[in-house]
Amino acid sequence: MSQPTVDFSPADALAPESALLSPVRLAVLGVPVQFETNSLFLVDCIEESFGEWRSAAADAGGVDRLRVRLIVYEGREGEEGWRGAHVPVRHTCPDSTRLIAHSPGSIGVSDPARREAVAHVSTELAADRAHFRAAMLEALTLALVTQFDTAGRAERRRQEHARVARA
Repeated sequence: MSQPTVDFSPADALAPESALLSPVRLAVLGVPVQFETNSLFLVDCIEESFGEWRSAAADAGGVDRLRVRLIVYEGREGEEGWRGAHVPVRHTCPDSTRLIAHSPGSIGVSDPARREAVAHVSTELAADRAHFRAAMLEALTLALVTQFDTAGRAERRRQEHARVARA
């Protein structure tokens, strides 16, 4: 089975924001998040993963918008190829707040102190849509967002999540 083509605007290594498309703004778990990417393919992945939250009202409780940046580059995930298997993505936590997701050719970091998650993703990993969404996009986003969750908002978010899931 052939992988889908992952479109992207080439990013300058020193200024990757120059290739970013219009941001996608959603309230993930009630926390305002701005997603930025250089790929329409990844915009679709963002919508698939978190688009249902568009109808959810942001309950920031003083939390400024968080940012998730996903930069796609033309690349493979190693020399051997994965022959139908998923590219291995490993997750490590260097401390109690940050998450690092990495594969042989991609890396992402969720850093709550900077209020952002940034990932540089190969076209090969992104083309494995469901795997990319779970292992990179959703892992980094939820690791970031949950650091800004408070006990007072947790129950309201659970209820809102249940409402969105039923819709």
